[in-house]
Amino acid sequence: MQQPPIFINGFQISEPMTTATDILVAGVCFYGYYQLNQRKTGGKIGWYIKYYLLMMSLSTFFGGLLGHGFQHTVSFIWKLPSWLFGMYSLLFLERASILQASTLLKPRTSSIFKILNIIEVIIFTIIVLYTLDFIYVGVHSAVAVLIVVLPLQIFLYQKTKSQSSYQILIGVAWAVVAYIIFITEVSLHTYFNHLDIAHIFMALAAWKFYQGGLKLDTNL
Repeated sequence: MQQPPIFINGFQISEPMTTATDILVAGVCFYGYYQLNQRKTGGKIGWYIKYYLLMMSLSTFFGGLLGHGFQHTVSFIWKLPSWLFGMYSLLFLERASILQASTLLKPRTSSIFKILNIIEVIIFTIIVLYTLDFIYVGVHSAVAVLIVVLPLQIFLYQKTKSQSSYQILIGVAWAVVAYIIFITEVSLHTYFNHLDIAHIFMALAAWKFYQGGLKLDTNL
C-alpha cells in the first residue's frame, strides 16, 4: 500500500509515516549503541553487538530519509547506503553469536562459521549491487538471522541458560514477525502500512538485542 506524500509549507515528505518509523528504529539502535559504548560490557562479543546496533541505526536513518522521506529528490541508487549498512550490521550480529558459541564449539567448527559468514556477505553484496533489488537484502537477512543467529543462540541457551541468549532469542522472534509482515504486506491504514508495522517490530527486536548485550557480563 503506497503511502501518499504530505506537504508542509510546500515542502514534500514522501511516505511520511514510513520515514518516521524508520527513524524510530534508528533512534532505538543508536540509544542501544550509546549505552553499550558507555558501559563497555561484554568484551569482544559486546563490541560486535554494539556495532550491529550502530550500523543498523545508520541503515534505518538513511533508509528513512533517502529511501522514503526524500526519495523524490534523489536517484534510486541512494537506497544502497541503507541496504548495505543493514547487511553489514547483520555480519556483526552473526559474529557476536559465533563468538558467544565458540567456547562450546570445536575450534574447526567455529572457524568454518567465521569463513562462511564472510563468504555469505560478499556473495549477497555482489548480488545486491548487480541486481539493485531489495529482495536480496531480505533474503540475506533471513539467512543471517534464521540460519546463523537463531540456531547458535538456541544452542547457547540450551547449554548455558544464558540470559543474554534469552534476550537475543526474543529479539529474533520480533525480527521474524517484522519479516513476515513485510513479505505478506499486512497493513492497517494508508498511513500505517506493512512497512510501518514491520518497523515497529524491528525496533522491538533492536531493543532486545541491546538488552542481550547488557546481559553479557553477568549471565554468559
